[in-house]
Amino acid sequence: MVASQLRSHVFNKKELSSDTKLAIHSSIFRPTILYGSESWVDCEYLVHDLEVSDMRVLRRIAGVNRREQWDNHIRNDDIRENLRVSSVEEAARVSRLRWFGHVQRMRDDRLPKRILSAEVPGVRLRGRPRRRFIDSIRSDLEVRGLGLDDQTIISLANDRVAWRGVVHA
Repeated sequence: MVASQLRSHVFNKKELSSDTKLAIHSSIFRPTILYGSESWVDCEYLVHDLEVSDMRVLRRIAGVNRREQWDNHIRNDDIRENLRVSSVEEAARVSRLRWFGHVQRMRDDRLPKRILSAEVPGVRLRGRPRRRFIDSIRSDLEVRGLGLDDQTIISLANDRVAWRGVVHA
């Protein structure tokens, strides 16, 4: 609903500058589609659908339609680079890492920290194990070139300044 209203009232308007459209994109559209992303376990289909929606808006802001993009071999990364906007996947990764560091610095009796470190009793069902939040954190750190073990990740997250450097690297 929000996307269609923004498209008709903002992104399709020729009277508005691309800077104004980008400001609305970064203050309304992007937070709406990334709501709750700090607790997501990264899954390909969800990120792909959000990237498609985001690129549709960014193409409108850049003034490039899908046909022009195809004919002129314009890559999505080039459009993002020209508009100085990061991908949805990277924005979700940053919010997930920021939230993980925040939870790690909490006292041990706080509910979010207890939930994050909880172990489920019993035997799991047959098949591939489900992807956990900590697995997403590990893969996010590997994307940043940090293949660390769990204890190193936790000690790094407890140092706020060092963790901020990892999150925004």
